[in-house]
Amino acid sequence: MRIGELASRLRVNRKTIRYYEGIGLLPPAERTSAGYRVYTEADVERVAFIKSAQRLGVRLDEVREILAFRDRGELPCDYVRATVRRQVADIDQRIADLQRLRDDLVALDALADRLPEEGRVGAGAQDPGCPLIEHACGHAAEVGHLADTSGAMRPRREVRTGESATAEAGPHRARAVPR
Repeated sequence: MRIGELASRLRVNRKTIRYYEGIGLLPPAERTSAGYRVYTEADVERVAFIKSAQRLGVRLDEVREILAFRDRGELPCDYVRATVRRQVADIDQRIADLQRLRDDLVALDALADRLPEEGRVGAGAQDPGCPLIEHACGHAAEVGHLADTSGAMRPRREVRTGESATAEAGPHRARAVPR
């Protein structure tokens, strides 16, 4: 089959197939006398495997290693299991990072209720800036993130750099928000 048929059959772009061939994931295709690439059922299976592995988050360099095992007639099971374990560890880390981000956002939302009335938008404030954002920017830089795992606010630590703890923030100066 030609590249267009292979691409259509597997719902991939022709450029993707050429790319896989160029980086060695797919062996160079046989060519017709007119120079057209010709693919086999083995190529269909190989591209399908590559796409399946990518959907599972396996990087192309890891796919290349798995295919190299297969091409040598060796079982890649140990390598695949180690790859899967790394994937799970990466996912666990991303979940933990997202949970910390969620906790920070929940804590920031709770902080909004404790801001002084004169600093709230729509309450006659002279500065159109948002004290909640200004507080979050300053606080995040000082303590890393806003909430511990229980959602309670962490105590604020003062961090001074240069002459002042305030910094320029666009056209407005960041101002301290009372706790």
